[in-house]
Amino acid sequence: MEENSNIQWHPGFYAGMEFEFRQYRQMLQFTPEHTLAKEPVKMDLLIIKKNSKAIINNAIGRIFRKHNIVEYKSPEDNLTIDDFYKTIGYACFYKGYAETVNQIDVLDMSISIFRDKHPNKLMDQLRKLGAELVEQYKGVYYVSGIVNIPTQIVAIDELEDETFVALKVLNKNADEAIVRKFISDSATINNKADQMNVDAILQVSVSANYELYEKIRRETTMCEALKELMKDDIEQSKEQGIEQGIEQGILIFIEDKIEDGIAEEIILAKLEKLYKLSKEKAKQYYDQCMNKAVTN
Repeated sequence: MEENSNIQWHPGFYAGMEFEFRQYRQMLQFTPEHTLAKEPVKMDLLIIKKNSKAIINNAIGRIFRKHNIVEYKSPEDNLTIDDFYKTIGYACFYKGYAETVNQIDVLDMSISIFRDKHPNKLMDQLRKLGAELVEQYKGVYYVSGIVNIPTQIVAIDELEDETFVALKVLNKNADEAIVRKFISDSATINNKADQMNVDAILQVSVSANYELYEKIRRETTMCEALKELMKDDIEQSKEQGIEQGIEQGILIFIEDKIEDGIAEEIILAKLEKLYKLSKEKAKQYYDQCMNKAVTN
């Protein structure tokens, strides 16, 4: 299978974030592409902590306040100084467009910027601007001296190996051990919302790492885990295949009858009887064949 060069990374990231914070689902509200104003300006993800005093006890979430602005740069994108300030701008828009004056206090906000790898150039530029960068946790860098909103930059591949695997698999050339851990951990998930997020993550990760997933699929235990994770997709594919097969059979049947010189009304009657089609659907298939014949 040829790698998809137009992978939609962001939906996988949204699902990955929600999945990683599933322990705190009752505390958090996730809004992808939150609209900042009437103009088409959207932040990647807004996370609202429902109880501002609740503590999110993991390396990424400890900085969270009530209103948390999140920017995600996919593996195909650079993270530049302009992206950094754009994200700050999103936070400022979000505060500035509140319904009443100072409804959103800057002390109740945080900014998080995610990238798959360490953004060396951006870090150097920020230091030259007088920013202080502290690696608060492995792969999590707190930025101060630029804006009075708590800000962090997260280098996903530097995070602790056993943590945030749902985010780590969203990468080209994903680490095989991390992928295996994600599959193994996710296979036991039985919550519907979590299962939907796992499905979205897998769609992105498999597209970006098809050969790796094929290798894993050939192994009995992992294959069963993958089948279980993707059973809805497999069933949907089966149904689509059956539908396509039936449709193909109907079209071949019509073409044969037309070639035999059978009258239209007789063909339509047979379609209604044999395939349990409505008059309208039978006519639709018949016209499709006739149009094809004319075109050819």
